[in-house]
Amino acid sequence: MIFSDDPINDLGSTSPQPTAGQLITGIKQLITKAHDHGITFIRGSGSGCDGVVDQDAATHDPANPTWYSPS
Repeated sequence: MIFSDDPINDLGSTSPQPTAGQLITGIKQLITKAHDHGITFIRGSGSGCDGVVDQDAATHDPANPTWYSPS
């Protein structure tokens, strides 16, 4: 399973906005469910994940960190 938190900016449009603790709890629940089904690949090794993919580092131009890589 790959869980991507790319749409995190959509949280500003919800009311009430979730707290950091609620977001962390939700991600931990996803990790537990994935483990229960024999799958996991969620960011953050300290949170119980099996691996990490840094999408930001993989897609952005190192010379212009706020731009996508041209390649």
